[in-house]
Amino acid sequence: MELDKLNKLYQEALLDHCRRPRNTKTLNKPDISGEAINPFCGDEVRIQLQLSANDRVETVGLQSQGCRINIASGSMLTESIKNKSLGELFTISQLFRDFLSENTISNSDCNRLGSLLSLQGVKEFPIRIKCALLPWKGLEEAIGSHVNTTER
Repeated sequence: MELDKLNKLYQEALLDHCRRPRNTKTLNKPDISGEAINPFCGDEVRIQLQLSANDRVETVGLQSQGCRINIASGSMLTESIKNKSLGELFTISQLFRDFLSENTISNSDCNRLGSLLSLQGVKEFPIRIKCALLPWKGLEEAIGSHVNTTER
């Protein structure tokens, strides 16, 4: 039983993103950047975004240190947010939080999450949910600091 849970957690998509994380290059002049740290386990995330003229994500850079779930979730995040507006990023982030926290989400919302659904095995290990959410926390921090800067 426990082995089945572990197999579900570490399914191939997650392992692929962990072994070969995407978009790991640090962006020199990002329009938006953020960080998140989990002080309990030491996982860290730094994210940078370059936006197009119409404020859509053009380029993403994410550097993660820590466990496989943190690294894979971050890698999947970078692929799922390209060409999205800041509002869409926040919506996807909230959907992903709801998905991992056992809140019910609709089929259309599941479709919006796409490959992020492969992280569903994390739900079986509540202590690891924070690992999966850390990159998203960094993204939300980046969006929040950008919104606060542009409102001044």
